[in-house]
Amino acid sequence: MWFNKKKKSGEYTPTQMQKIKDYEYLNTLAMEGKSVLIGDTAASLFPCEELFPFRVYNRSIAEDTADKLLSRLERNCVNIAPRTVILMIGATDIINGRNPSDILENIRAIVARLVDTNEKRYIYVCSIPPLTSRGNYSAAIGSVNTALSTSWSDQKYIRYFDAYDALTDESGVAKSIFFASDGIPNIHGFAVIAKKLLEAMNYNPNQNNQHRNKQ
Repeated sequence: MWFNKKKKSGEYTPTQMQKIKDYEYLNTLAMEGKSVLIGDTAASLFPCEELFPFRVYNRSIAEDTADKLLSRLERNCVNIAPRTVILMIGATDIINGRNPSDILENIRAIVARLVDTNEKRYIYVCSIPPLTSRGNYSAAIGSVNTALSTSWSDQKYIRYFDAYDALTDESGVAKSIFFASDGIPNIHGFAVIAKKLLEAMNYNPNQNNQHRNKQ
């Protein structure tokens, strides 16, 4: 098998550690009860201000992994008591060769921690997107996404939303219109992900949603 189930993610780099400290400081200025996007490289580049109709604090770090994200969850996310958390994690784990079952376990652990701190917090778990220029990982991504799609089907406040299918063609190949040359979603790809999230939220700007417009 291509993956190594014993492979560890290692420690955060100095640059990543500085980002964690920056987010800790920003959280002292942030408002409680808003939304937080937390995840890895794609999430760190997400144009939240332009694509979300409500305030979203982005606390993502490039090349983050699910197990490491769990270790910073309290100081970068939970400590501002977000009403909603949007989770986009797992792509770096796939690239690093982590066992899909380990990735799934770590993502579930993140969600469980978020529930432990507020059982009525809305949690939206995004599918791992296609990785266009970094090898053939479709089988591993499919394995994780399939498991995630049924992990919380009986939960009121936890929802999985699938952007993978919308970003790929009928053969499962990533549509180039949605990705930059480095394999990261471009603005059109991010718009697709945002649309799928808002659909999962049943967001209607003309109704009284669980999320209010930006303040």
